[in-house]
Amino acid sequence: MSNQVGEYVRLLLAPRTRIGTIKDTKIEHDQTVYLFHQDERFADQLGDYWAEEGDFEPCERPTDEYVAEINSLTVPEKVAQFLQANRPSAYCDTCIQKALNLKRHQQAQQAASGGAASGGFIRGAGTCSVCGKNVEVTHA
Repeated sequence: MSNQVGEYVRLLLAPRTRIGTIKDTKIEHDQTVYLFHQDERFADQLGDYWAEEGDFEPCERPTDEYVAEINSLTVPEKVAQFLQANRPSAYCDTCIQKALNLKRHQQAQQAASGGAASGGFIRGAGTCSVCGKNVEVTHA
């Protein structure tokens, strides 16, 4: 895959909300890594960070209407979209919080618990697909 500086990409972990551009590249441990910079029109900003090939995919620049729709989502809606986009992987509350850049751990916990209570998600003991910890996890 040929990824160019300035190219629009979406992070595979949260493809509807983490869209931005490649700002820079460098070689690290004989592998190319890419500096991801989130589109500044999104309200929940993720700081720039180095991503590996396979963490993202090319995409088109999102429209202003799309960005407005994403910015209007509630926390439970963001959690639901995240879990559905990453089905069947299971996530702990901390990794949901980090992926969605939520301000408080309780936001992820309450949204995941509420979704499980309504039958939208499955919640229980398991292994988080990101951090690998054996804790309470949620999946769609």
